[in-house]
Amino acid sequence: MTNRSRFREKAHNVKIEKRKEEKAMVLIDGDDGLPANEVGNWAKEKHGYLCRYIKICRKTREKYLGINKGGAAYFDLFCATGRAKIKNTEEWIEGSAVAAWKASVAGGSPFSAMYVSDVDEESLNACVTRLKALGAPVTPIHARAADAVPQMVRLVNHYGLHFAFIDPYNLGALDFDIIRKLAQLKR
Repeated sequence: MTNRSRFREKAHNVKIEKRKEEKAMVLIDGDDGLPANEVGNWAKEKHGYLCRYIKICRKTREKYLGINKGGAAYFDLFCATGRAKIKNTEEWIEGSAVAAWKASVAGGSPFSAMYVSDVDEESLNACVTRLKALGAPVTPIHARAADAVPQMVRLVNHYGLHFAFIDPYNLGALDFDIIRKLAQLKR
């Protein structure tokens, strides 16, 4: 085998691994008829922290809501389906984007926009359907997180107060360019 063919083989294997890293979790039938995910019990605690933070920031977020203000958008770069079943139980929970939207509404300062992205189109569509059913102003972006961020950044007021939830399926899917691109926003 020549050096060139070894290089091609290695490049091909890297592409395969990258696709595996970006692949969303396995989908199951949700309790509401839409696709869902299966997650570990830890997801409840994670979403608890997410919702608590959103509630704590509600008064600050409120200052950015309304006419001629910068807005307060929520970005979920790995949104999945918006609904999940806890493994080895019969318990169902909201996904991060749905939980975040509900927490912002319950706090009286709903996000002015919800930008959700996922590499898996079926997961993205399920999440969008769930958010729309709740009246969320949702904008879907079917792309890898690193490719979705520039689109999200272009769509929002750079002086708004925006919240990015970055929860990849695995660390291999976390491209640090995501942070660099989000840093273009002032807040």
